[in-house]
Amino acid sequence: MEKLALSVKEAAELLGLSERTVREMAREGRIPFKRIVTGRGSRKGGRIIIPRAALEAWLAEADEAPASKAVRLALERDAIRRARKAAKAAAKAAGKGA
Repeated sequence: MEKLALSVKEAAELLGLSERTVREMAREGRIPFKRIVTGRGSRKGGRIIIPRAALEAWLAEADEAPASKAVRLALERDAIRRARKAAKAAAKAAGKGA
């Protein structure tokens, strides 16, 4: 049986984005989500879940200009973060080899 909702990690994997980008998009209201407060020990604000049907509907609408722009910007930010992380790791590795 298919899950009704995805975790941030699962949604990020399906979308090809980082978890950080998906969380940021949710916080900014650019991707559909629900916040679940589970009670004791839960993080401030609760856990974010992304309803599968809402995500699929959102993706179907992504061809419209504003949504496409938001996705493009999120992908660009994610690519920049990954490049910075790789550069930092390479610099650290180069420093250890010297």
